[in-house]
Amino acid sequence: KTKKLQSWREILLSNKPPLDIVRWTPEDEQKLSQLQDVQIKLEDTALGRKTALEKTKMMASINNIDLSELQEVEEKVRDATRMKTGEHRDDGGKDEEDEPGHRRTCPNH
Repeated sequence: KTKKLQSWREILLSNKPPLDIVRWTPEDEQKLSQLQDVQIKLEDTALGRKTALEKTKMMASINNIDLSELQEVEEKVRDATRMKTGEHRDDGGKDEEDEPGHRRTCPNH
């Protein structure tokens, strides 16, 4: 609260004229309404374009990865499919990484 009062005091002492207030018009409301009705597709956004680019890069590099990496990708695809379809794992959810002595190959884990 003290900081707000100090800021307000500085504004008053500066003798600057207040900012002009622009009134909201019916035309502004109509423009807003039109914009709210526009359906924006994911592919029309920066995120959508970046995702498409990453998918293209992944598909182009799939032939250049070794067998163990390919198996890891296959497992990730199966997990993603299960998540999207709501299926459960047949093995009780136990990953190979959960086994004693297994070393993770992915640096992010």
